[in-house]
Amino acid sequence: MLAHGRAAEAERVVEAIETEVGRRHTLAPVVEPEPAGPTGRASVRALFRGALARRTIMLMLVWTFLTTSYYGFASFAPTLLHDHGFTVTASVGYSAFTTLGAVPGALLAWPVADRFGLRGPGWPCSASCSRPAASPTA
Repeated sequence: MLAHGRAAEAERVVEAIETEVGRRHTLAPVVEPEPAGPTGRASVRALFRGALARRTIMLMLVWTFLTTSYYGFASFAPTLLHDHGFTVTASVGYSAFTTLGAVPGALLAWPVADRFGLRGPGWPCSASCSRPAASPTA
């Protein structure tokens, strides 16, 4: 309701629910949390403790595999292209062009990702770009 500008109606609905639950159960008083103050610097060890430990390790693994796979592709692509009839010069050139194009590509994708977030045009763009790659060729 709030998303559709019906704040007063949403407030009435929540109050009705609270009243009904209050009649059936004893409710604990609502305690407002104190606002968090500025935090100091955290150590790197804090990333490997508590709830952040799993996230940190998972992120490290993902980035390690991502970097390894990208390096593997960039290293293997000229060989693959040469085996499919391209000259060595052309295959290395295409591989270099692909590698160098990653930087401006990421910089161009950055504002789009910031603007649309996770619900943006990522899926349609990915589908339209991968369709030609998946089509059978003679």
